[in-house]
Amino acid sequence: MATVYSPKINTDGLYGYYDATNPKSWSGSGSWKDLSGNGNDLANNGTTSTGTFGGAIAMNFNSSGKYFESASNTSGTSPTDNATLEAWIYPAASELTSGDRGCIIRVHGGSGQYLSWNKSNRKISGYWYGHANGGTSPGYHETGAAMAREQWHHCVEVWNYSEQKLYQYINGVKTQANTYGTGDANSRIEVGMESSGRQFAGGIAVIKIHNTALTDVQVLQAYKALKGRFQ
Repeated sequence: MATVYSPKINTDGLYGYYDATNPKSWSGSGSWKDLSGNGNDLANNGTTSTGTFGGAIAMNFNSSGKYFESASNTSGTSPTDNATLEAWIYPAASELTSGDRGCIIRVHGGSGQYLSWNKSNRKISGYWYGHANGGTSPGYHETGAAMAREQWHHCVEVWNYSEQKLYQYINGVKTQANTYGTGDANSRIEVGMESSGRQFAGGIAVIKIHNTALTDVQVLQAYKALKGRFQ
């Protein structure tokens, strides 16, 4: 049976979609199921389970070694020229591990997009690994404002190839940075941890990955669609 989406959920180029409160996505154990229809389910590492954060249910990253990762190469059209990564996050009061960042979403495999949490300045931190233009990396981009701990935030990064820009949004507020190049096809999706030093601490409730560059209107639509759950 095909997935039935709320009309408020934007599905333009949807590549992976995960929701901790949807029983079709999370049954209480096992893998975190992909609602996009592409079958990009995420294997559960560290027996990650849900918890309640600020009145909302989310995956609970409360100890080192808890994360989700696609067990095999993902299907569908992997983001290369354009991409959008979206997450609802609740940063914990303190970190679980040392290190510079906590992984929210990493799409990787020789090249990929990275949406992370900077542990020191509390900003979303964006990266584009291994460009096809020779591998030259523009480094991390952190153009948005610092986020409060123990509060819900809607975080979005949009890689727009035609405009050569990386756009970052926090709760619908947009900032931008220059970027460049295309990425090679990616193979895996990680949520919650890249390595022991890059363990995210707190709750992640919803993840969406698109192989398109969503517009300002579409990002605002995505924020408004679910913000009532997190207020």
